[in-house]
Amino acid sequence: MCDYRFLVASFVCASLALPVEPVDSDDTNSAETDEFEEFGCRVVNGNKLFFNDIFIRELNKDEQKENEKFEKDMKAHNEAVEKADHNGGTEAKLLVDAYEVPSFCRDLEQVDLGDCFALVCVSIRFFIACKTGGKLYKDNKKVRDLSEKEKKQVEEYLKKLEKYYDDVYAKSDEDFDWEKVIAGEPKGPQLCN
Repeated sequence: MCDYRFLVASFVCASLALPVEPVDSDDTNSAETDEFEEFGCRVVNGNKLFFNDIFIRELNKDEQKENEKFEKDMKAHNEAVEKADHNGGTEAKLLVDAYEVPSFCRDLEQVDLGDCFALVCVSIRFFIACKTGGKLYKDNKKVRDLSEKEKKQVEEYLKKLEKYYDDVYAKSDEDFDWEKVIAGEPKGPQLCN
């Protein structure tokens, strides 16, 4: 699935987000590891689940254990990669298996709907059941759960966005104009009321 829209929505969301309490970086992880570690699904202080800068919910005890395992596996993986890099990358046996993203973060996606956004769980182009997704947010606060009908509307919108971006990139050339691409996006369902 195309994540271009997600990146744009993340930047917009981050610029409008309310500040979160300061935390020690040793107590923070990010399930979507990239150069923007504050984006995506992450756990703060061992039990607070965030998506970007938005507090989602408290983790239950089983999820906290799952997160502890994730952090341990991620640390071991990163240390093995660093050790292999120091050895010229020739000692592949040093690499441990890649860590598995916790279930409460898996396939979570933010869908911009204009004045609000939906946080949904998407897996291989269809919705899956999850406790974290299926919610509507406005001004970085949960407004309500999405109905089954609304979830289907968001799913159809995501399919339209994916097709739109696939078509745009298939036709792109050196004169690519990102503003025109954004302006031409299909409109999402009207759920922000």
